[in-house]
Amino acid sequence: TEALTEPYDGDSLPVGATAASWPGGGAACPHATDPDFVAPLFEDEEGQLPHPWMAFREQDPPQALYYHNPVTGVTQWERPVGAVADHHADWVDQGDQAFPAGSEIAFINFCGGIFPSGCFQKRREGKMWRVGEHEPIGLVYYPADRTLAIACGSQLSARRSPGVEGDAGRLNGAAKLHAMRFLQGALLEGQTATQALVAPGAFWVRKYVGEQDGNRPAPRSSALTIPLPVGLEEEVASLTAYFEEVGLFPPFSCELTGLDNFRSCGDFAAHLLGEAHQWRREQLRVCVKLRSEIDTGAVPIGRWLPAHAQKLTNVDQWLSKRFQAFPMR
Repeated sequence: TEALTEPYDGDSLPVGATAASWPGGGAACPHATDPDFVAPLFEDEEGQLPHPWMAFREQDPPQALYYHNPVTGVTQWERPVGAVADHHADWVDQGDQAFPAGSEIAFINFCGGIFPSGCFQKRREGKMWRVGEHEPIGLVYYPADRTLAIACGSQLSARRSPGVEGDAGRLNGAAKLHAMRFLQGALLEGQTATQALVAPGAFWVRKYVGEQDGNRPAPRSSALTIPLPVGLEEEVASLTAYFEEVGLFPPFSCELTGLDNFRSCGDFAAHLLGEAHQWRREQLRVCVKLRSEIDTGAVPIGRWLPAHAQKLTNVDQWLSKRFQAFPMR
């Protein structure tokens, strides 16, 4: 087999490509360098390509295909030989949703942005994406009628509630189904991959991706890499423990300050208790104090309201703007 180039080192992407549009996961094809770069193909006239091979159309000769393996970096003219497993032939689609604004390119870019090392495969007349080659569930886009569906085996839909199981704490089928439903909804709403990953409801998505990406070194969830607020060490530790107890999974971003990429629960707790949120915490304390006075009956309501009318107005204005949701996207 004649190779077009030496194996690629994976340090950069081809011209015109972005990380989100390159589902191969790092090892970019050096031959796809024209400015009109389009998404790779995962099947040709003979059918689906063996994973992780992908194909690209060449302009000279017109419409010719060359093949690239993003794992080994090999690029060649001849079609790769390998078995194509179809473990999902008996899967069923569920939760079909119309996706009138969708396109195959948008679907590939979104899924590639969620997890670049995911696996694209053909399913019927559509394209299916899974976070791993052996995962029992996938998100499917059917271009003919522009619909999104979730394909999986019947065993996943039988689970009652999402969670983890086993000593390794791996996600159960219901959690994976929940993650795919969330991604389906994010696509329908027109969210980018980044917006979807940092949303509060994306916990199971982040956990699912984290399972597949387990070989990468990651800081402990409570590890601190930003300065600790002076005098608030115990509060930071307490808030960090709370985040870990409820199962928050990094990375985090703060909608109120516009800062993002907090890589641990400890970093996020330190940010929320830091100077950037000081005045918000003071207003929150006022809210708690006023509510407590009413609940305990410390002051008759007839005397309390006139004395605190302005405070209540200020608090109400702040609540309507700032306290609609937890300050995390």
